[in-house]
Amino acid sequence: MKLKEVSPETAPGLSAAGAMPRYGGKRDVAQMMQMSTRSVDNFLARGCPHLKIGKRRIRFDMSEVRAWLTDNFHTQRRGKLTGAS
Repeated sequence: MKLKEVSPETAPGLSAAGAMPRYGGKRDVAQMMQMSTRSVDNFLARGCPHLKIGKRRIRFDMSEVRAWLTDNFHTQRRGKLTGAS
């Protein structure tokens, strides 16, 4: 049996960017931002957008989280990117 290849556009739950899932948990957000899950808890207390499913389960729309972080924590890259022209 041959497996069907799934493109990012047709895969359920995947963002257009490709490998990053559209929705994720605290660990996914922490991994995306290279932070601890405790930092994600602090973001939640500051108003980070999330979906609450039941009493304990929380899911994040990764694109909304990125937009929220950009709006609330204005960051600026210093120095050159390695490999950039």
